[in-house]
Amino acid sequence: MTSQLLIIAISTYILSLIGGFIMMVAVRDISKRTLKILFALHVATLAVAVIAHVAGNTLPTTKWLVLCTGVLLAGIFIRNRMVTVATIYFSLWLVSVGFFVYSPTRMLVAAYSGNLAVLQSEVLALGDNFFLTPQHIYAESASDSCTYKIYRKKGVIKATVMADIMLQARADSVCCASTLNDTLQFTAYYQVQGGLRDTLLVVPINEPKKNKITRGNNK
Repeated sequence: MTSQLLIIAISTYILSLIGGFIMMVAVRDISKRTLKILFALHVATLAVAVIAHVAGNTLPTTKWLVLCTGVLLAGIFIRNRMVTVATIYFSLWLVSVGFFVYSPTRMLVAAYSGNLAVLQSEVLALGDNFFLTPQHIYAESASDSCTYKIYRKKGVIKATVMADIMLQARADSVCCASTLNDTLQFTAYYQVQGGLRDTLLVVPINEPKKNKITRGNNK
């Protein structure tokens, strides 16, 4: 998912929320027949997305349409309360708002791609409250090069120590992390087409603005 698609996804999702709120406030006295037609259309779209996912086809636009229509129609069904089962169903789509507030990028990428594993944390602990995490979750797949950043957690505050750390693929694990002479040293392991690779990273941790990375491949 590119950054342009992410911007479009965020915009359409926010518009769906606004539209759902407007409908919940302004739209009333819709016939039961119309509500059933809207519900049937949404369920048909959901069925297409599920069948495509099972068949191995991504159809990300269909999945995204399911989410946006679910949020949009939630306002109508909550307002009218004529079809109880449908009202409960569409109300569940509003749970996505909580995920959006907590982590917009993860929620939107998961909904667009259908890959729920994106919702799981990919933070790798380095010790001494240092952590390694992808810098841009939306820009890389598991097999492509990935940009990472290192941050240090102090209570609820996360202070970035180093950004723009490029690895050939997503890191599977890290080991041998240690702090020595004002530097953080660790080895990152990742899978590439040729097999398992590892890279030794040495990151200064005293002066974040002047940090530079010393990189070397272990043999």
